[in-house]
Amino acid sequence: CIGPGITEGELAPSFEFPAGTGVNYLFQGAFWIGAVADDDTLVSVGADGWQRVNEMYPRGVPLDNIIQLSNRKTSQFYSPEAISEQDYVAEYTDTLIDAALTQRDYVLNRPHKPLGIKVLQRSYSWSFSYAEDFVLMDFKVVNIGERDLRKMYMALYVDADIWHTITPDGFADDITGYLENAPTPACPDVVENVNIAWTADFDGDPVNNVFNQFSPTGVAGTRVVRSPNPELQFSFNWWVSNGDDTNLDWGPRRTDNNRDYGGYLGTPEGDRNKYYIMSRPEFDYDQIYSAVDHTAQGWLPPSNAPGLAEDLANGYDTRYLFSFGPFELPPGDSLPITIAYAAGDKFHKNPNDFRLFNSADPTAYYSALDFSDLVTNSLWAGWVYDNPGIDTDGNGTKSTDPDDPHLNPCTGKPYYKAGDGVPDFAGPPPPPAPQLRFSASPGKVEIRWNGKVSET
Repeated sequence: CIGPGITEGELAPSFEFPAGTGVNYLFQGAFWIGAVADDDTLVSVGADGWQRVNEMYPRGVPLDNIIQLSNRKTSQFYSPEAISEQDYVAEYTDTLIDAALTQRDYVLNRPHKPLGIKVLQRSYSWSFSYAEDFVLMDFKVVNIGERDLRKMYMALYVDADIWHTITPDGFADDITGYLENAPTPACPDVVENVNIAWTADFDGDPVNNVFNQFSPTGVAGTRVVRSPNPELQFSFNWWVSNGDDTNLDWGPRRTDNNRDYGGYLGTPEGDRNKYYIMSRPEFDYDQIYSAVDHTAQGWLPPSNAPGLAEDLANGYDTRYLFSFGPFELPPGDSLPITIAYAAGDKFHKNPNDFRLFNSADPTAYYSALDFSDLVTNSLWAGWVYDNPGIDTDGNGTKSTDPDDPHLNPCTGKPYYKAGDGVPDFAGPPPPPAPQLRFSASPGKVEIRWNGKVSET
């Protein structure tokens, strides 16, 4: 669709980072939802980039448009209902069964079967320095059908294709992985549970051993910041797709999760295989370890297709699925989910670090990667969603963490890890602008301001 501010025929930025550089960190992202309805296993996808499956559509006029709102009074999209400086609002369902617009389930040889859900999606972004490198995506999933949706799982499907448009085939050397825990940049002795699925360019595309303005040296990742299930089960899977040679369609697989995905070891085909990969607790090892044998840890051996394991290890046209659940959703009920898509700068610090890579032992290469900015921005996304130590609803509770406040070992001061569980969608605002007065005389403009409120 043509979004606000984008004219027909114009190429819209796709998670451009930094803004204005033309370096894109997302080709396609989509929401997947799977559940057991009656005795059937169903999955509805916003997009399956390999089979070009689309099963979620807007509900028709006037709800077919993407609406833009802003809380900036100077914006043409200003609305008192806006949450951020740039809100995008959309509504869609999975109930369309027009065979011309939805695809058949190739494994079961049947048309699309809806779960009977409606999704209200709202994204938020800000220009403040602490919030400019992430977007919060807020989903409300509503059961508009007549069946209980049991053992529901949700997932984000991401095919990042990180590259600058001037780089031929730059999308073909992505790497992906999962970061469960990381030290906080403010204090290395404090380790946070971050659960970030990430993706990056393998080498940052240096030119003559130098990074330039077209080099994708950053990293992008997804993180769940709100869930109605406090004991959320995560899983992370990645794969590469190939329809011409099934041996080249591959992804990591644990031996106890081994299953025919419709003729492939990588791409999950059909509702039941999609649900299987979403609901099985598995954390695939990072892509750079594809040529390392993990059979002793319970994994299938590396791909036996000639050269594929090494090709995967140093970057490929990869996609990942970040799944979470389970949930129960009776008819008429709804579930809130909030996800952050964040970027981090200087993931690749040195244009020659890729020369450290050894597919048989990528440890030296991995050690040269810098996740700190991604971790910082992902943590800020959680803090903006729910301000730590702030009693938003005035019920006397400042934190959902029973151990708050914690003691920061680096500063000796107490700090809160969590908020009160009530969304804030706000961070520390900038001070109000000073009152300005202007006077002009020949050859001179005099500016006067009162900064008392701004300074205090």
